[in-house]
Amino acid sequence: MNNNLLITSEDMREFVRLPESLEPEQIDLHIKEAQEIEIAELLGDELYYEMISNLTQQRFIDLLKGKVYTDSSGHNIKFPGLRVVLIYYAYARYIGERNIEDTETGMVVKKNDWSDPVDPKEIARKINNARSSGESYQRRVTRFIIDNSSDYILWNGYKRDASTSGVSIRKAGGRKNRNPHQYPQTKNRCDDAGF
Repeated sequence: MNNNLLITSEDMREFVRLPESLEPEQIDLHIKEAQEIEIAELLGDELYYEMISNLTQQRFIDLLKGKVYTDSSGHNIKFPGLRVVLIYYAYARYIGERNIEDTETGMVVKKNDWSDPVDPKEIARKINNARSSGESYQRRVTRFIIDNSSDYILWNGYKRDASTSGVSIRKAGGRKNRNPHQYPQTKNRCDDAGF
């Protein structure tokens, strides 16, 4: 099933614990789901398809595997790559379904005489931790794309302005209403930071 997957189970082992006996096919479905859902949503359909179609282009190698680059302020930034986001999202999906089997008689939880199932609250905590790590790395992907926007003009965070052939930010988060009377502390922090 490894066709068009951006990472492998071996890539995942660099960041998360996977059983040695785990066959790649057992994790590939979770990689594919995370790739097609979270990664495609992060990049937007256009940029995601362009990346999948052109994985040998240096800009997509850099996006996927990371690199050290210089931001607009002249600081060197160590960017770990989009693959780390995918690793944590795929791992969260794997944890959620790891001990559950769909059988002809219904869904069952695997167990044996030498182990006890983990409390569902502990599984939920591990899923949340993995997703939180993915979201943290995702913010770094967003920064990398913004800092290198000329290479990623199809990113869903940008809208192409045909009249000026420029790029304008369509969404970047934060509060929509920056009324200084409503949020006086926000205005001061932004002014102090140079925004």
